[in-house]
Amino acid sequence: MIAETVRLGPLLAYFAAAAVISALLVPWVRSLARRHGKVATPHPERWHARPTPLLGGIAIVAAFAVVSLPAVVAAPTAPMVVLLLGVLAAAGLGLWDDLWGAKPQIKLLVQILLAAAAYSAGIHFSLERFGLLAVPLTILWIVGITNAFNLLDNMDGLAAGVAAICSVIVAISAASAGLGEVAGLALALAGAAVGFLPYNISPARIFMGDTGSMTLGFALALITIMGTAQHMSNVVLTLLVPALVLAVPILDTSMVTVSRLLARRPVHEGGRDHTSHRLVAFGLSERRTVFILYGIAAAFGAFGLYATSLPVGVAVALTLLALVAVAIFGIFIGQIKVYPEEEAEGLQRSAQERLILSGLLLHKQRVLEIGLDFVLICLALYSAHLLRYEGAIPALVEGPLRQAIPWTIVWRLVAFWYFGLYRSMWRYTGVKDLINVFKAVSLSSLMVVLTLTLLYRFEGFSRSAFVLDWLLMCIFAGGARVAVRALREAMADARGGKSDRQIIIIGAGDAGEMVLRELRKNRTLAMTAIGFLDDDPAKRERRIHGLAVLGSREQLSTLVASGRVDEVLIAIPSASLETLTELAELCGELGVDYRVVSGPLGASVASGGLEPHSGTESRGDPTSIH
Repeated sequence: MIAETVRLGPLLAYFAAAAVISALLVPWVRSLARRHGKVATPHPERWHARPTPLLGGIAIVAAFAVVSLPAVVAAPTAPMVVLLLGVLAAAGLGLWDDLWGAKPQIKLLVQILLAAAAYSAGIHFSLERFGLLAVPLTILWIVGITNAFNLLDNMDGLAAGVAAICSVIVAISAASAGLGEVAGLALALAGAAVGFLPYNISPARIFMGDTGSMTLGFALALITIMGTAQHMSNVVLTLLVPALVLAVPILDTSMVTVSRLLARRPVHEGGRDHTSHRLVAFGLSERRTVFILYGIAAAFGAFGLYATSLPVGVAVALTLLALVAVAIFGIFIGQIKVYPEEEAEGLQRSAQERLILSGLLLHKQRVLEIGLDFVLICLALYSAHLLRYEGAIPALVEGPLRQAIPWTIVWRLVAFWYFGLYRSMWRYTGVKDLINVFKAVSLSSLMVVLTLTLLYRFEGFSRSAFVLDWLLMCIFAGGARVAVRALREAMADARGGKSDRQIIIIGAGDAGEMVLRELRKNRTLAMTAIGFLDDDPAKRERRIHGLAVLGSREQLSTLVASGRVDEVLIAIPSASLETLTELAELCGELGVDYRVVSGPLGASVASGGLEPHSGTESRGDPTSIH
């Protein structure tokens, strides 16, 4: 039974005290680091561009220890004592690494010993009938999360901010379960991170080093188990909810580990291949990247917290769907190149080598897509039965459901292959791809029903559940593919920099739409579209990919006068010579540069189809400027 809910209000003193202590200690630690030469200098494989003091983690661990000590003394249980001592030991290991350097194998060995001590003290996952699995899973979790935060500390303010968000989520979960001491420790950790954050947010004036990252990682690993897992009765939720709370560091660690292994780079060494670096390489600013990852951490943490209040079956289904969303985000960021030198090396390979590497890359991508579809197929069928039976699948239905799962998987994947869903690129998903999804899901649903009828006479199966399965599978399969493209376009909208030229597109038709897509996906152009102009009254105040049609060409003078327009793109392939001449003369009168899109549907901006022309130069024949 879950204990009576603990109010968070009185526990906020833990947060406030830790935040104040941390904030007061940081300037002293910063001065200490400078005095002893503990300063991180810029390096090609690192992110910072100027010398920055280290050892900021001392303020974090000191604030957490000072605030937590009274709580541990008041309730000196084995888990509480081991948690505090373990955090101090992890911080000491990190400080040793910051000062003198520690071999990765030594660090790993000490982390395993600390995780084993935590398990022995009673800090572990409760897996009921799978009790023996609790030992390796607990140790793997503690070591993994500790190193995840060590890797996550790769951009100003990222690790501290994510740790604070996750700690607050865990504090709420612990308080709702009646675990007041755990909630207090979580808030103390959040306060210690928040107090350090103003000095670490971009541009950072101090780094936390391994002292801070190992403190945050180890403490959160233990507190998450104590605050979100041990009071849950379901095995799946015991594992999945903590994974959602710490989705950002887990995703980052997985991405970095896989990419470095594939690139034959040491996993433990620094590099610019983290989730944050990939988003910056895509075109986002560093600060915006950090805040986007804050938002993701908060959203998934809140969702994990909400999942604990749902019926077990519904919570499992929604949690798996959330993890699919994480996987889709991983697919998106995995496509962003972060090491330009690898592209240069690739150009020097022989044609045969490039063909082999391309084939391997394509193979890995298809395997990932098939794996994601496999999860969605199972999730759709399971969710359909949950909806049919209002959140609780009867025992009599479980047998028929097990019989249906393998046939559903086989027919779905065969149909997806037959309709070419694994030959298309998800980031370019269009209407034709969604039509193929509809065909594949419909055909496979028909084949599943026919198979179950021939084998089992469809006895024990719910017809309405299979109708719901067809509907959910259309939504899941189509939605996953659209999500990759939508995510790419949403990130493209967010990445416009101050150095970008502000572009207005004249022509809100097919050519204008194609130009807008090219501007958003090709960051080498350094252009940001701010709107369309079109003389067609029916298009006024309408939007294309979220960008508004601001009016007719008469509005151009107002926009230019406001200083919002640096250049005009004329995307009207069907325009007459007279129209092009008028537009060119208008741009000349306003003194704004312009370009004309060539090609029947508007050639790609990056393909050489556009040539810039100054609005102040001799204008001549406008057909010559494309």
